[in-house]
Amino acid sequence: MNITLDLTDLLRTRPHTTAQPSAALLLPVVDHRGRPVDLGRFGITVGEPMPGNPLLRRADLPTGWLAMAQDDPLGPGAVVLDEHQRPRLTAHTHADVSRAPFLYVVSLTQYIDHAAADNHMPTLDEKWATAEGVIRRACLLRVLAEAKAANHSCGFDSCAARAGYRRQARRYNLLAERVRDASQTSDATAAADGTVTNTSSLSASTLLGRIVASVGDPSRFIEDMEATGQREFVASTVLPTEVHGGPQVLTDLGVSLGEIVDGDPLFRHVTLPDGWTRRATEHPMWSEIIDSNGHPRISVFYKAAFYDRRAFARIATETDGGDR
Repeated sequence: MNITLDLTDLLRTRPHTTAQPSAALLLPVVDHRGRPVDLGRFGITVGEPMPGNPLLRRADLPTGWLAMAQDDPLGPGAVVLDEHQRPRLTAHTHADVSRAPFLYVVSLTQYIDHAAADNHMPTLDEKWATAEGVIRRACLLRVLAEAKAANHSCGFDSCAARAGYRRQARRYNLLAERVRDASQTSDATAAADGTVTNTSSLSASTLLGRIVASVGDPSRFIEDMEATGQREFVASTVLPTEVHGGPQVLTDLGVSLGEIVDGDPLFRHVTLPDGWTRRATEHPMWSEIIDSNGHPRISVFYKAAFYDRRAFARIATETDGGDR
């Protein structure tokens, strides 16, 4: 059931205590500069203007959206929250009744600013607040806060301001870390079944989270990914499906070939002869399988970089340190 509210009645309610679900209410249709605001792009249905005040229109909110009263320096106002309880619009009136009401569209940057200040985890979705967007904006705001703190002179009246900027930077940093941790999968979990992480199928959120973890350095990010791929392979029970000379060369060595890894045709499950083990080389893309006497028998190339992921195995040669 829809509830029809008059904006003036809504604004008289106690701030942050009255929420009206799926309400039909009156909202301003212009922004703080007097420009029209397209409410339709938010899924809000706009009706006829209020008699005597064409700047206010009857608006039906999408299902799950709420209208809540709030305090504002310019006078009483209302905030419109989406189904995830995120502020999307704020309606403002003025203490000076001669001035017209206006609507302010809350940006994702402002939402992140509020989330950092309140120390809560932002709500993510696929349309508005994706992990990529949250991380990018949180890091940008953190950088700005750090720059302000660094450039602010520490005069008698500015030490408190600089401390505030530093606190803000710490909040944004924590927020970005929390989003990163929530958006990326654990390497240990991904490789728990004896396989390796299929980096080519990682989500954009996960990849961006790992870039943030690498302090925004793409080269370090790729190097870390390749080193992780080597560690996962050494701890796994798989070999590449591509074998120089064909799979028969592996079976001739006594390697038992199993099924191809589900969702990752680059590798297959294998069982090595008794006493054979895996070890890493100094190069993050090369590993080897050694026999019970410590002699390399199989050389494995695995490039774990998500943009050019490939792998193959071949019989170890004398160049590799093998005995044949």
